[in-house]
Amino acid sequence: MDSEHKTFGLGGFFMGAVIGAIVALLYAPKKGSELRSDIGELGMDADRKGRQLYSRAKRLPAKIAAASDDLYRPENVVGAAQSAGRHATQEAKHQASNLRHLVSSARSHRGHGRPVKS
Repeated sequence: MDSEHKTFGLGGFFMGAVIGAIVALLYAPKKGSELRSDIGELGMDADRKGRQLYSRAKRLPAKIAAASDDLYRPENVVGAAQSAGRHATQEAKHQASNLRHLVSSARSHRGHGRPVKS
């Protein structure tokens, strides 16, 4: 799902919640002045939440760009390559040690077998 669909989905959900709340208020048994006050408060709350959402969404591209820049800084790439190289070297040494042990073990067991009589 791309960001355009996500944004529309969140906006649609938000608008549905606001409309549902207004309909619920209209069917609630209240005086007209109380009802208008409740709708006004609901509108102000929706406006505040909408502004907060817009503010957060407006800052998101800058946060993504900063994270992307940090990810591809030369020192981070070089550090990751060095770490991978060290790990590969350690793994190769470990495998070589295991191989030496197997060869040594095979050599020492070669002379201990029983000769086959023909």
